[in-house]
Amino acid sequence: MAAQNKLKRLLLLIEHLHPPGRTKAQLAKFLGKTVRTVERYFTTLEEVGFEIEKDEAKRFYIFQPISKDLTVKLSQEEGGFLSDLIGQTASQHPLSTTIQAKLFYNLESGKIVKDNFRKSIPRVIQQLSKAMKLNRQVEILQYYSASSGKIQKTRVVEPLTFSEKYKYLLCYELEVDKFINLKLDRISKIEVLEEKCTHKPEDIKGVDIFQIAGNDENHEVELLLTPLAFRLLLEEHPSTESLISKHNDRKYTHCLKTTVFNFLPIGRFCLGLPMDVKVKSPKALKKYLLEKVRKNSW
Repeated sequence: MAAQNKLKRLLLLIEHLHPPGRTKAQLAKFLGKTVRTVERYFTTLEEVGFEIEKDEAKRFYIFQPISKDLTVKLSQEEGGFLSDLIGQTASQHPLSTTIQAKLFYNLESGKIVKDNFRKSIPRVIQQLSKAMKLNRQVEILQYYSASSGKIQKTRVVEPLTFSEKYKYLLCYELEVDKFINLKLDRISKIEVLEEKCTHKPEDIKGVDIFQIAGNDENHEVELLLTPLAFRLLLEEHPSTESLISKHNDRKYTHCLKTTVFNFLPIGRFCLGLPMDVKVKSPKALKKYLLEKVRKNSW
């Protein structure tokens, strides 16, 4: 059983060593082990043929994973075929961005991806990954704001890591002195700067179920959900499953208890399903929702 558990942890470690990589402290947290244990696992992986690299920000990653004589990568022809297929038949599928990002990191040449991606996401991911490896700040030149419907002014951030499925960039914004998340599909142009980053990924105080980075704002939230709200929440945010329990009520059959770092995304969820979500706590969230309704500014 011990050997089986170690194998599971090694496989999980390999999954977390995809570019742009993670620090030893992050990996230890993911595995529930010590940094020393992570270092021993590194030795084991290197003994069987994996090449673990480190960037200037002390993130470790396997750029081209290999095991013995088996090369784990796609040829340009295979990558081109998959990229074309995704673009033509499933460009709007929620997994499309994830698969395209993985193709980018595993193809023999990044050119195949650049030629076939229909949006700017691959180029942005490439530039941000480069900035992370060099521990450099970036200037976001074009970012579309869904709330205003306009292109925002330029902003300088320190890119720290990507969220799961490459949906968000988690970063530190110098002007507001906060950790923030930015949707990758809303960034169309960036510039890598010479200035070094002053923060590390482990400085982020966690992320909530909506991938909002933690700062000083912190709210314990309890929502009652109808079956419809329960299903929609799980579809959009599968990680909430462990935070939802059954509730003994005919209408509100489930209860969500979680911590959020900002009312905006959970507020959108509540106002999008006004008859299917009931806020049990906190009072501050109820007040926030009432103000949004009164101002009709959602």
